Amino acid sequence: MHEKPLPKKSYTPEEINRAYREWAAIEPNLTKERTDAWDRYCDARDGLKPGTSTKKRILVDTFLVRAALGLHED
Repeated sequence: MHEKPLPKKSYTPEEINRAYREWAAIEPNLTKERTDAWDRYCDARDGLKPGTSTKKRILVDTFLVRAALGLHED
């Protein structure tokens, strides 16, 4: 089975650095904010369209939860 390639976007080194610094500046106890900022950094780092890492994480998290509950499809 072939997966579709992920949509790409070009980021400048400054944009990548800014996304990382924004993530790093968020207090560790702000889990949702840090996770959202990390996803934005990963998109920039990997050259993905904004929102791609968030969608991937949600799909993987949903799959893993369903599998753990025995709700996966065989």
